[in-house]
Amino acid sequence: MTLVPDLFWRIERMVDLDHDDAGLARALELIGQFDPHAGVRDVDAGFAYLRSRPDATGQVGVIGFCFGGGLAYGAACELDPRAWSRTTASVSSSWPSASTR
Repeated sequence: MTLVPDLFWRIERMVDLDHDDAGLARALELIGQFDPHAGVRDVDAGFAYLRSRPDATGQVGVIGFCFGGGLAYGAACELDPRAWSRTTASVSSSWPSASTR
């Protein structure tokens, strides 16, 4: 089971960015407005939702890529590890510029 949260819902709902220079610029604007502690609370709420489902096994974890990697790391540092699983992954990558695609 996978939950993919709308990370920027407090700033702008349902963000969909193109993988070009304009998309990168907009992503950086959104990231600049993002409250990381509120994001960690959202991760915790997602964990609670998954644990509450009768079809869930009770084990939950988080993985993040690029910006999401920082959020995954923040969740691992701030949330009670007894309340969730043993799995956290943070993966960093660079955003491809339009000139390299």
